[in-house]
Amino acid sequence: MTLRVGSTSYAQLAFMPEAEIGKTPTTGKGIDLRMTGESLEQNITKDVSKEINQSRQVSGMFLTDAQTSGGFNIELSAREYDPLFEALLMGTWSKFGDNGVLSVQSIAISYDDTTQLSKLEITANRNTDFTKLLSVGNYFSVSADEASAEFNYPLIVAQVEAGSIYVKTKLTDATLATNVKVYHGHVSNGVTDRSFSIEKRLTDKDQTFVYSGMHVNKMSLSFESQAAVTGNFDFIGMSSEWGTGRMLGDKSEYIPSQTGIPINTVVGMKGALLDGEDVREKLTAAIEKISIDYDNSMKGHAGIGVLGFVDITAGTINAGGTISMYFNDASIYNDVISQKHHRLEFAVYDKDGHGYAFIFPCLELKDPKAAVSGKDEALKMELGYTALQDSGNTDKTFFIERF
Repeated sequence: MTLRVGSTSYAQLAFMPEAEIGKTPTTGKGIDLRMTGESLEQNITKDVSKEINQSRQVSGMFLTDAQTSGGFNIELSAREYDPLFEALLMGTWSKFGDNGVLSVQSIAISYDDTTQLSKLEITANRNTDFTKLLSVGNYFSVSADEASAEFNYPLIVAQVEAGSIYVKTKLTDATLATNVKVYHGHVSNGVTDRSFSIEKRLTDKDQTFVYSGMHVNKMSLSFESQAAVTGNFDFIGMSSEWGTGRMLGDKSEYIPSQTGIPINTVVGMKGALLDGEDVREKLTAAIEKISIDYDNSMKGHAGIGVLGFVDITAGTINAGGTISMYFNDASIYNDVISQKHHRLEFAVYDKDGHGYAFIFPCLELKDPKAAVSGKDEALKMELGYTALQDSGNTDKTFFIERF
């Protein structure tokens, strides 16, 4: 018999939250994960005996370590990675309806020319006080059978009352009354430790690897013109095992991945707000690229009698990124020198208006560059930024809002 070559096209990731860190659940169902590539592995370290003998030969080897780490690459899509965002920030998604989706009876929409605000008067299925669920500046989206293309974009709360939400977007007067849903949720950095068991199945060969005690250590996201939003989640874990077939939970059919199409920056991103103002109205004609890097500075701790780690702890949050935009105004150099603090936020979404807003309530800009690298090229400005703890109302470093 001739053995056949395995193909990467048959690989499938899945995961499950762990009730006990490092213990793969034996009940419940695994959840499939979408990915564009992965680097999950257990790096086993051995050492050789230092014994000296007359034959000059090595008398033996022994295990010294087995570190479980790696990650996977993604194309961002709505709701697919929500548990990982929550674990990364060590926070908890806010309560809003059923897992961020609130079904309501109807929404009556009216626009006021005087205030230049659209009012969404909401009739809910039960007593719902939106002042307890939403705040000014929150992002949300609305869907309904009668919804027009105006709702294929996120909305930002400008004012909120018990039964109404006001937005600055000019919406057409209408009533939505069939299959009406409001989408919202937010999570910020906290201290709640979460871990997962992550499974890698190579289905054409029926080979399975399970990595346990996996903590989300880092995340990177790239928002680049004319491209899908891409990124990576990086983990540090406690152990690994090999087997066949499904190995998570009750090992029956897993919960499938979400079905939203990957979010792209062409139709799914308008720009960015710096201190509440669109950067395209002052600083630049357009942003070419933004990146986000978030690092929990996690460390594994070894102990006698344990191959791998006995525990994993989080360290200092290191968050920031880069911005590349077309050059227009050099005044940003003064902000760098004076160490002015800014608020940066931007939203990305799919064709149905669902996605995420990424918010840094306090950051400092750094490393401004506007080099003339050659002729016949657009002049660009490159900036770095470092996220800081907001000493104002939020007391946070980073928010993610879903809608």
